[in-house]
Amino acid sequence: MDHLHTYYVLAGDTPVLVHNFGPCGEIALGIRKEGDLRNFATDRGLTHFLDDTMDGALASVRNTAFYQPGTRIHINLNGFDHADDAARAFQTAYERGGGNNWFTTEREMRIVGDSVRRGYRDWSSITFYRGGNVVEIPLPGFLGG
Repeated sequence: MDHLHTYYVLAGDTPVLVHNFGPCGEIALGIRKEGDLRNFATDRGLTHFLDDTMDGALASVRNTAFYQPGTRIHINLNGFDHADDAARAFQTAYERGGGNNWFTTEREMRIVGDSVRRGYRDWSSITFYRGGNVVEIPLPGFLGG
């Protein structure tokens, strides 16, 4: 169950959907198609949640961001709005993820950012990438920087 996060078990004759909240190794977040997230994750040996349902993926991100602070989060910014400016790309996704009309990746950025803002995770445990290269983003002021 190390890499399987959502699965069914039987309780008598009734199938029950279960979510595995155990450690999953380092994780990759980003945009599925434009960011080529599956290959980004596979090439680096990272766990992704692309095969989970939206709710399952968000639960996995929330669990990792808030309750597994030692798990490194790798964020591929390719395909984000304003991807030419890494800090602005993250901030825009974070802000949109807090509203009522968001894409899953935007909500994931909100979850990750909130885990830092609320003191559950250190900003240094997050690595950002653009064009396959690591990019530095200083701790944003809106997260306490």
